[in-house]
Amino acid sequence: MNIRIILSFAVIYIIWGSTFTAIKWGLDAFPPFLLSGMRFSLAGMVFFLIAKGRGIREMTGKEIRREMLVGFFLTLGNAGVCWAEQYISSGIAALIVGAIPVMFILFNWLGFEKKAPTISALIAFAIGLTGITLISLGDAEASNWKVIVALMLANCSWVTGSLIFRTSTSKAPYFPRASIQTLSGGMFIIFLSNVVGERSVNWGSLPISGILSVAYLALAGTILAYTCYSYLLRNVRTELTSTYALVNPMLAILFGVVWLKEPFTLKVAIAGGLILMSVVMVIYGDKLFPKPVPVNKKQ
Repeated sequence: MNIRIILSFAVIYIIWGSTFTAIKWGLDAFPPFLLSGMRFSLAGMVFFLIAKGRGIREMTGKEIRREMLVGFFLTLGNAGVCWAEQYISSGIAALIVGAIPVMFILFNWLGFEKKAPTISALIAFAIGLTGITLISLGDAEASNWKVIVALMLANCSWVTGSLIFRTSTSKAPYFPRASIQTLSGGMFIIFLSNVVGERSVNWGSLPISGILSVAYLALAGTILAYTCYSYLLRNVRTELTSTYALVNPMLAILFGVVWLKEPFTLKVAIAGGLILMSVVMVIYGDKLFPKPVPVNKKQ
């Protein structure tokens, strides 16, 4: 395994694991939709400058419209995570977002490739749903079930955008596609922020943590991490790349406990274990439940 692959894994593990903490810090300065919109708008401008600097060809109208649709769903999903983190801890948000690989299986079956899920995928879905349900029960800080539902809908939006992107036949390079997705999506979320009437921002006395949060989410969490993720998808087995879904929630919980002093209860530990178990079954289910090899009968 070469050094570029190792560094790319380190980036998506550590940086994506820390973005949940960065969102919490950003919410001290900005309302959730504005925070998400600024993150992606800034990243989109940088992606655009990179694409222009490389002299990459312009995209067709059809390609642009499809990438804008991808950006709409992806950024709306992230905006939902930002909104949810107003009410729940970053670690719990990361656990629920960690169930995304399980939802990929379901959505891909119902609306995209129509590929029926395997037995292991169905078991994984049931286990993951049990873990999420456990989080939403009780009277603890994590039990705001309305917020949990909103976060699940955010997951649905992210998965939809990802599947539209994956099933695209566009041959356009990465950077112009990323610039359209993030810039159009970011501007839409900023527009949404104004429509819903989010609280006003005191631009003259912004805390330094809020400014650094936006910069970190845009430059590290979006530009650097997504670029590394795209590189891994092209050069490493998919099941190995998908391990970020296992590592990110664990790191997010650790960062939340250390930096944000968030509680870590037995219920969260059990629920987290169930969700991570479901992701393991999605990634490695074919090995856990291999298909029987057909036996050729002699005529």
